[in-house]
Amino acid sequence: MGAREVTVRIAPVAGKPGAYVARYRAEVLGATYSVEFEDTVMGGIALHGFSEMLRLKFGLRRVELVVEDQTLRFRSRAVVDAVLSASVSSMRPALCEAS
Repeated sequence: MGAREVTVRIAPVAGKPGAYVARYRAEVLGATYSVEFEDTVMGGIALHGFSEMLRLKFGLRRVELVVEDQTLRFRSRAVVDAVLSASVSSMRPALCEAS
């Protein structure tokens, strides 16, 4: 990944079913940026807003969202869309539960 691109990792929050955290570690600053979101429409909006905040704040070309557990399936189409819109090339198409 180039200097104008970053990877944000998404993982479930322990002890909170349906809750997830997206994290980005800015090593140069010694800081971790994160957002906790639910598998809902509002969670999808929060995740998209987080990736856009990082992109604009740091002048990035791309923010890649990576789901750490590849068996994870989101119920909310808004969350899936947020992940795919940022990371089309790196995500598997099966992020959403079958209807």
